[in-house]
Amino acid sequence: MSKGNILFIGINFFPEPTGIGKYSGEMVAWLAESEIKVEVITGFPYYPNWQLANKFNWYKTDLVFESKVKVHRCPLYVPKKPTGIKRIFQELTFLMSSLPKVIYLSILLKPKYILTIAPPFHLGLLGLLARKISGGKLLYHIQDLQIEAASSLNLIKHKKIIDSLLSIEKYILKKSDFISSIHPKMIEEVNKKTSSTIHLLPNWSDLKVMYPIMDKNKLRIQFNLPLDKKIFMYSGSIGEKQGLEMLINIAKQFTHDEDFLFIIAGNGPYYDLLKNVIHKENLTNIVIRNLVPTKELNNWLNLADFHLIFQRNETNNYLFPSKIVSILSVGGICVAFVPELNEVGQLLTQNEIGYVISEVDPINIKMKLIEISQKNANRLKSKSREFAMLNFNKTKILSDWIGNRIFDN
Repeated sequence: MSKGNILFIGINFFPEPTGIGKYSGEMVAWLAESEIKVEVITGFPYYPNWQLANKFNWYKTDLVFESKVKVHRCPLYVPKKPTGIKRIFQELTFLMSSLPKVIYLSILLKPKYILTIAPPFHLGLLGLLARKISGGKLLYHIQDLQIEAASSLNLIKHKKIIDSLLSIEKYILKKSDFISSIHPKMIEEVNKKTSSTIHLLPNWSDLKVMYPIMDKNKLRIQFNLPLDKKIFMYSGSIGEKQGLEMLINIAKQFTHDEDFLFIIAGNGPYYDLLKNVIHKENLTNIVIRNLVPTKELNNWLNLADFHLIFQRNETNNYLFPSKIVSILSVGGICVAFVPELNEVGQLLTQNEIGYVISEVDPINIKMKLIEISQKNANRLKSKSREFAMLNFNKTKILSDWIGNRIFDN
C-alpha cells in the first residue's frame, strides 16, 4: 500500500474532539505515521457544538500531523439547530463545495485509493467520481447508518425521500470496491442492501493514552468535585439521538439523596435546552459542563464511578455509541439504558463488563442504580480494561485493516 496514496473524503475531521471527526483524524494520523501519503478533503470543524470554530469559512489548505498530511478544507453551511432538512442542506453544501477539489486532486494525485466516510452517505458519489478519474479503488467506510437513523427519529418523514436516498446508497454500495463498518449489528443491516462483503473496522482506543488511574480522589480535587459521592457521568455529544431527557427524570428521583451526583459533560445543539431545564427544575444534584479538552479526557473519565449510556430505542441497529470504547479503556463501568437484546446490552452483559437497565419507570431505575452502586466494582473494572485491550487496540485494528487483501491487489 505504501507505493500508492490515499485521497480521504469526509465532512468531519481533526481537530473535532468526538465522534466521526475524532476517528477520522486518528486514522489519517496513523496512516501518515506509517509513511503512507494521504491528502484530505473535509469541511471546517463544527462538531459537537454545531458551530464553526472561527468565522473563516472558505477554501483553505492546512498541513497537520507534523506537516505530513495536507488538508483541503471546503466551505459548508452549519445550522445552529440541526433539523432533518437543515442537515440535508448542510451536507449538500459540502457535497457541492468539495466537488471541484475532488476533481482537481483526482487528476493531480491519481490516488491509488479513495477513502470516503459515511455519514454523509452520499460522499460515496464523490468517491465514485474520484475513482473514475483516477482509476483508484473506492473504500467506503460506514460509521452510522444515517438514512435509517434519520427516519427512525422522524428527522426525515417523507417515504419517497427515504426511498430515493436508499436507492442512491444502494448504488454506492454496489459500485464500491471495499465496504466496512464499525459493528457486527450494523454490518447485518448493510448486508440487507448489498451482496458485497462488508468488513469489520471497529472504532478503537489508544491504550497508552486511555488507561485506568487508581487515585480518584486526586482527580476529583483536580476538577473540584466532591470526594464522598457516587458519581454517575454522561460524557459526549448532546443531541437528538442520545435521549438525555431520561437523565433529568432519573435525577429527580435522587433530589433528597446526598450520596449521588450526576454529571453531564458535553456539547451539542441541545446543551442550552438541557441546562435551562436543569436550572428550571432546580436540580442541584446534576452538574452540567462542556466537554473537557482531549488532553484531559483520561483523567476526566477516570473520576467517575459509573458511566451512563443512553440510546433511543429507534436507533438501536443503526448507531453504535463510540464513547463505550473510551470508557472501557479506562476500566470504566458502563450503565446502559437500552433493551437487553440491544447490541450494546449484549456486549455489556455477555462479557460481564457493565450493566443494562431496560426499565422506563424512573422509580424502578432509581432502585436499580442504588443496587448497582452497592456492588463491588473492582472485578468489573478489571474486565472492562481487559476487554478493551483485546478488542479496541488501535495499532492492531488499523494494522489488520491495512493488511486486508484489497491493499495488495
